[in-house]
Amino acid sequence: MRAAHRAPRHGEEQSRAAFEASPSGMIITGVDGRFERVNPAFARMLGRTVEELHGRDHREFTHPEDLTAGTGDTLGELEKRFLRPDGTVVWARVTTTAITGPDGRAQRLLQAEDITARKDAEARAARETDRLRSIIAIQREVAAAAADRDTALRLVVQRAMESLPAAEGAIIGMVDGDELYPAATVGALTASSDMRVRVDGSLAGQVVTSGKTLRCDDIGTDVRVDRDNSRSAGVRSMIIAPLFADGRVFGTLGVCSGLPYGFGDADTEQLTLLADALTGALRANAAVTALEISETRFRSAFDNSPLGMVLTGLREDNLGVVLRANPAMAAITGYPVERLAGMRIHDFHHPDEHAATDRVLDELSRTSLDTYAVAKRYRHADGHTLWVQVHSAVIRDEQGVPLHVVAQVQDVTDQRRTEQALADRNRELEGANHLKQDLMGMLGHEIGNPLTSILGSTEIFADCWDELTATQQRAMLATIARNANQIDGIVHEVLTLVTLDAGRITATPEPVGVQEHLTLVLANTGTSALLDCAAGITVSVQPGHLSQIVTNLLSNARKYGGGATMLTVGTDGPTVRIAVHDGGPGVPDALRPLLFERFSRALDTTKTVKGTGLGLYIVRELARANGGDVHYEPAPDGGSIFVLSLPGAF
Repeated sequence: MRAAHRAPRHGEEQSRAAFEASPSGMIITGVDGRFERVNPAFARMLGRTVEELHGRDHREFTHPEDLTAGTGDTLGELEKRFLRPDGTVVWARVTTTAITGPDGRAQRLLQAEDITARKDAEARAARETDRLRSIIAIQREVAAAAADRDTALRLVVQRAMESLPAAEGAIIGMVDGDELYPAATVGALTASSDMRVRVDGSLAGQVVTSGKTLRCDDIGTDVRVDRDNSRSAGVRSMIIAPLFADGRVFGTLGVCSGLPYGFGDADTEQLTLLADALTGALRANAAVTALEISETRFRSAFDNSPLGMVLTGLREDNLGVVLRANPAMAAITGYPVERLAGMRIHDFHHPDEHAATDRVLDELSRTSLDTYAVAKRYRHADGHTLWVQVHSAVIRDEQGVPLHVVAQVQDVTDQRRTEQALADRNRELEGANHLKQDLMGMLGHEIGNPLTSILGSTEIFADCWDELTATQQRAMLATIARNANQIDGIVHEVLTLVTLDAGRITATPEPVGVQEHLTLVLANTGTSALLDCAAGITVSVQPGHLSQIVTNLLSNARKYGGGATMLTVGTDGPTVRIAVHDGGPGVPDALRPLLFERFSRALDTTKTVKGTGLGLYIVRELARANGGDVHYEPAPDGGSIFVLSLPGAF
């Protein structure tokens, strides 16, 4: 009886070990959303201990904006944010599955994958796309106003202040000998419209002499600035970028804030690109195309991006041709930057993506679609396939005609692989839970009757032993033995099932004489079926596995077909076919597709035929472990034929 509990306990232990050791967050909740069990990975994800989370409501740790996205009552997959004790946010993809607990209560199994890095990358990519589009739009405006120099200057300072959230004022300074004079001002720097500064005594002057964008985080500690003029204008921090024409600095573009440390690196790069927009407009001094991007500034933003960047043509003469790519794109595709330029994007897209790519290029080149995002496959230069996330923005001329598409590309192969592994793991855990539930239901039914018989007999023995005749004693002992053997058989099948389900079944095939082996199995099982097998036929199989396979097939014939009538053995090329025939009613059509699945039984026999529904499942798995298989054939004159195919050992 102790053995009868080993299999479900073993399955339970397997499931618990997998739950605790999973690298992804695993949670079991009630339908009310309270954590009933969490694993260490989920606790680490939330920056807490397992004990802290136990019994708590998931809403206590959910970001306020995501409270409508439930975890206790919502099945399927969603992305949501959790809050750590230090106030930081962790993004997670949560997959929720309905399960039944050991006590029969409805529960939820949740699998949580930390996707914070991916969300941060997507946000950065979106900001970068918006930034590039903003620069392009400003360049278009400046180009349209380039014929009127003063209008163009006022437009640039206005857009510079608007594009940097911390900016309270902006100024364009023009070089006049050894001084800089304000050519256009806006906001807090409007009062400085008549203020000149010396080149050799100011931060703007250092920008002129170095040709580099400079930032001051706090005038109180930065010795490079003209502190008196800065204080009088209410300035505490600033960024100043150079304006170039014909390779020389002719002026500066600056923004300021009344707060220290008002700007960051992204602001510095943004202002540098805006300065280039003014440079282009003034250099042409007339209607300059809004899409002409300075090589110096564009290469800085484009080439140094940590994401793959690719500029692709949308005109009829260069549709789908790579015009420029950065080093990160070269690393993703495996092609050098020089090789990528001039290639068609089909050259590194997976062949199965070509049709979809053509449709997108056609849509981008002919419609008003401005942005596009998609996950797709690339074919690396060495031939392997990788997954990428692509964010694209269309660049248009002043008439709105599409010219190019700028795409940001992120390699998400590892992320996709992790997602697939987590999905596979989730299916395994669901399977383990279903197996546990099926085993508990089957064992409760199949072991209950013989166990009741054994207990009844032992009670009679205990109370009436001396009153029983020897014949009655032997009959009752036979009853106990028969029922104990039935339970032992069930335990043996269940333990075999658990071993198969855990993937630990292995086979060591060896040459086995079929005639001799089948004769022995028939004798051991007390089966009187005819054996039609020529002498000398051998198969490659582990002997014990062959015995269990044939024994299970004979048992199946006895339970459902009135007993096996014949065993026939033949060869088909390198394969040996062992067929077990019976004269029963055959297998119903509806059951045939499920015949070799575990716990599969015909509904009309569950109350009249004792069995676990595991015998044929074990037959199939053992046959496959030995390089063979099994299938069912209806007998021409009625009955069933189960055919075992094994490799011959000729």
